Amino acid sequence: MTERYDNSAAWHYAAYRPPLHCLILERIFQSDETFHAGLDVGCGTGYSAIALSRYCDHVFGVDSSRAMLDSAETHAKVTYIHGELDSHIHLPARKLDIVSFAGSLFYTKSDSLRDALTRFCSPGGTVVVYDFGVLLYEVLTTLGVDCLTHTTDYDYTVDLSDWEEYIIEIGNTERLALVSRMVNSLCYS
Repeated sequence: MTERYDNSAAWHYAAYRPPLHCLILERIFQSDETFHAGLDVGCGTGYSAIALSRYCDHVFGVDSSRAMLDSAETHAKVTYIHGELDSHIHLPARKLDIVSFAGSLFYTKSDSLRDALTRFCSPGGTVVVYDFGVLLYEVLTTLGVDCLTHTTDYDYTVDLSDWEEYIIEIGNTERLALVSRMVNSLCYS
């Protein structure tokens, strides 16, 4: 998977990926909800880790792509770690109160991930899985842009419902319409 996220992809993410993570997390958490330690798996260029830091005292952002991490924005409450979430990652055992997967569960879901979550999460910890796609086809075709169709094997619907030790509390799909003034006023902690 790392080869998918080389320097070119990292630059694209850092420059053009819409920072929607804050908006999504605001729909999940209460404004006063806080956690001590958080982990963002597949943090990429840091948007999702920084958004999670709004609710945490400290966040660890893990990504297997060095190029993505090299493009990540630094933040006082975020520590970036290069690697896979497995036995080689050094995180505090049984201390993570929340783990988030922002568009990364499809790539990371495995038995070793399950073991790592058991090892690192505090009892009763929270796991948040969310994803989004920016649907521009209708806008571009309205503007007269001829769009090439692109197919991918990526599955936005991957979740943890088949892991019996996890209880799904919220499970929904929403379609948000964004306007330019909304994108300009997104939060950063």
